Amino acid sequence: MDANRNRLVPDEHVICNSSGVCTFHLTFDVEPHPGLPTDLIIRLEIAKDKLKAVARMQGLARRQAPNIVLETLEVGTVDDAQGRQLGYSITPFLAGTVCLEDIWNEMEKSN
Repeated sequence: MDANRNRLVPDEHVICNSSGVCTFHLTFDVEPHPGLPTDLIIRLEIAKDKLKAVARMQGLARRQAPNIVLETLEVGTVDDAQGRQLGYSITPFLAGTVCLEDIWNEMEKSN
């Protein structure tokens, strides 16, 4: 693989993968698209309409707490290799943070 191609292929880390949901963190060396950050969270779901509702709720929450709730950069649908339509969302990943899925089992029940 040449050096330019390697810069465009992201490093990925699967955060959650189940029969209905896959969430992963992508890190690019360069902006994947003008204006997009190089660290992204991508969520794919079989229930394609659910993510649109979640993005709307996240937008409302962001109005109240813009420093805490991240912006949803994009939400839409895509067809997988089997022809199924999946919902997807793209949000920024904040460096120096962890996803709740990564530490959920380590949390005390009182939290």
